[in-house]
Amino acid sequence: MGSFITMVVILAILVIIFFLLLTSYQVVVKRQESVKDRLDRFVATQAKGGMGAEGSVAGEAIGDLAKKSELMQNIGTIITPEKIKEKITAMLSAADIPLRATEFMAGIFFLSTLPLIVVCLLLKRLALGLMIAAVFGYSPFIWVAMKKAKKRQMFAGLLLDTLGIISNALKAGYSFMQAIELITRESPYPMSTEFKKVLRENAVGVALETSLENMAQRLENDDFDLLVTVVLIQREVGGNLADVLDQISETIRERIKIKGQIVTLTSQARMGGYVITGLPIMLGLAIFALNPDYFVNKFLLADVNGFKGWYSLVFCGLMMGAGALIIKKITDIDV
Repeated sequence: MGSFITMVVILAILVIIFFLLLTSYQVVVKRQESVKDRLDRFVATQAKGGMGAEGSVAGEAIGDLAKKSELMQNIGTIITPEKIKEKITAMLSAADIPLRATEFMAGIFFLSTLPLIVVCLLLKRLALGLMIAAVFGYSPFIWVAMKKAKKRQMFAGLLLDTLGIISNALKAGYSFMQAIELITRESPYPMSTEFKKVLRENAVGVALETSLENMAQRLENDDFDLLVTVVLIQREVGGNLADVLDQISETIRERIKIKGQIVTLTSQARMGGYVITGLPIMLGLAIFALNPDYFVNKFLLADVNGFKGWYSLVFCGLMMGAGALIIKKITDIDV
């Protein structure tokens, strides 16, 4: 009972300190309000004056949403170092997630802190609460990585068609910038949105070479890196870019064919890895469904000479993860 009271007191002190820091930060931010914020508020006031009753309600809803977003940004600014903020911004931009880095980190903070408090107060188990908080806190990064992987896969599938559009546009007399504008109109997501970013950067004074390099960093696609290299060289020394793009298209087509053959040859090993990794998980769920009392009290929460039952689950999870990574490395062959 004494340890539980101590844990509650520590959590309460941490919450109080955090809100004191948040309040002081908001005071400083209001004193250092930028010109852009004042102009945005002035524009919102003018727009609100010209709206009717429905527009006024919509404006109030948007204002409430902006206040919530400002609170999330303030919380995220307190807990996010500047160097990490730049990396998270690049990660969110690569996944096309319309969130600021501070908002994303504030969401992770709440997503990990709330389960920790609930588990500590209800179950009185700090170690279990920390484990659950770590899982919930890391899950948004897994979600972002999955979105990035899906986007890159879609981009790779559209790259050949895009090269054909650029090559045909150049042969028809278009400039390279006009060919990019054609892609933004004709190509589907994510090809159109990525080239729109290139045009927006170019419109505000960023060099085309730099914009293309930024796009290559977001996508991390070897075939597109080849395209960017060719375009940069052509802009420096000249040459027939349309013919070079046709040759690149043929090279990419052959690489895709080889990758397909590799996927076919390694499918058995990958499927074996999925089965071996998923079998213990499915077996544990089956035991829990058949006899939950045995699984929870006799195994998960059992204590044998100080050794907890869930320690074995953590160890098995780490070993399964290591095995899955090894199988993935063996079957992942670069072309």
